[in-house]
Formats: sequence, structure tokens, C-alpha cells
Amino acid sequence: MISFRTYFNLHVRKVRIIVKSKSPLMKIIAGILWLSNKLGITNIQDFMGNYATTIHDRIYWPSSDPYMDDSPRLFHELTHVLEWHYRGVKYDLEYIFSRSKRTYYETVCVQTNMLINPKLQSQAYVASCTNQFANYGIPKSMVRKELNNRLIEAVEKRPQAESSLVAAAYRDWKMNS
Repeated sequence: MISFRTYFNLHVRKVRIIVKSKSPLMKIIAGILWLSNKLGITNIQDFMGNYATTIHDRIYWPSSDPYMDDSPRLFHELTHVLEWHYRGVKYDLEYIFSRSKRTYYETVCVQTNMLINPKLQSQAYVASCTNQFANYGIPKSMVRKELNNRLIEAVEKRPQAESSLVAAAYRDWKMNS
């Protein structure tokens, strides 16, 4: 049986997972976020240990989190890979400079987990996710509105393309493994 990541690489898009603590780029970004936290722009604590970070087709995995092949975090990050794949540099710029686009992109990743685990298609899950995005400098009202949109789309079976593709790949992998 092949891993889900291998299946994804073969059938959807090639992705590399890199241990975050071994990346000079991630150490630089950690320094920038430290300054951003001090200036009150973000409130991201322990960027190197608690957050996976995706840049293009590379997922920088936190060293404190053992890699799990079918974890919600992996599904989330694979969705970001596809968001970048479909939009390229536009995605990078929008994610960094547009709070509303960053909110949209993050909520599409949450929708992926709703599709893979339908029990998460609930207001309780929306509420728990709303709180975690406050650290990204996104107002809760904006997050809640977008998460509710993604919930409605998931329930009505009209999800965003990236969510749908990751979830379909996961279902295919499960059926064939």
C-alpha cells in the first residue's frame, strides 16, 4: 500500500515535505514573524514548532509534529499547494497582502477537511476554526462569514475546486489501498 502523499504525488501534483527546522528560509520567515508579532500585526506563536507552511509545491512541516500521512494538517497544506498551482504568483501576493483573500484561501483548506470528514460539516467546527484564525490577524467576523460560506458549499455539494480535488484524491486512495 502506498501512502496518501505518494498517491497525491502520482495522481494529482508532486509535493515535497521538508522538516521546517532544517530550512534556512523558514528561519528567516520566523524572524519576520517575530517582528510582526512585536508590532501587533500577527500573533503567531512558535511558528517553527506549531505551524506547517506551504510555499508553492513545498510543505515545510513543523519538527514538533510527527508526520501523519492522512492528517487534517496534511489535507490543509495540500489544498494550499493546489491554490498556488492554479493561481501562481497571484496567489502568493494575495495571500500575503490581502486579508480577505488570505481568509478565503484558509477557509477553502478548512472546507477540504469538511469534505474528507463530513462530521465536521457543523457550526461547532466553524466556531472552533474561527478562533484559530484570529492569530493570522484576520477579524473573527470575516473568518466566520467565509467559513459559513465554505460550510454551505460543502453541505450543498458544490465545494471549491481545490477542496474537491484533494478530497476526491483521498477517497480514491482509500478505495484503492
